[in-house]
Amino acid sequence: MIHVAVVDDHAIVRAGLTTVLGRESDMTVVGAFAHGDAFFKGLPRIERLDVVLFDVTMPLIDGLEAVERLHMRRTPPATLMLSMHADRATIDRARSLGARGFLSKEADDERVVQAVRTVAWGGTVFPDQDSLAEEHTSRSAQGGLDALSEQERHVFQLLYRGATQKEIARDLDVSPKTVSTYKARIMTKLGLTNIVELIRFGDRASGKSDA
Repeated sequence: MIHVAVVDDHAIVRAGLTTVLGRESDMTVVGAFAHGDAFFKGLPRIERLDVVLFDVTMPLIDGLEAVERLHMRRTPPATLMLSMHADRATIDRARSLGARGFLSKEADDERVVQAVRTVAWGGTVFPDQDSLAEEHTSRSAQGGLDALSEQERHVFQLLYRGATQKEIARDLDVSPKTVSTYKARIMTKLGLTNIVELIRFGDRASGKSDA
């Protein structure tokens, strides 16, 4: 069994990763934390830890600093970095600090699961420059927020902030069914399939991808 911890400052992404990994028969999520400081405070209560997924950009203690601190320990777990902006300098920095892998947050669920298995078994997962460019081009081709109407963009922002469809319906004074229709249109126009992807898209659009 692979014991995994998830460290990401966005609650919906953190919950999504916990769900994805938790449904694998050979994995168990032993902790989920909003930033590196919370992770290190909770670490003494974790009996076994094989892999840690760190978001690169977080408050208090970011992912790179967390990796550096963790690898000062005698037997550190494998570390896998996640970022909206997988630039070569950040990847090389993560590798030099001891990270075993680096994934874009746009990676699909299967890829994340396989990456966790790979680093847990002693392997490494680092993208080459060509794959980074291909992934960025693919998502960019999906279109941006400019493809949305004013009302759809408003619904997008509310979904991104974590509002439920019922809350959005009250805010807009429309039925939940109408909100559901707006959400479906947004997903189609942006080429997204679920709320976690919407959050990742929103992070990039808002500039959180700068790290």
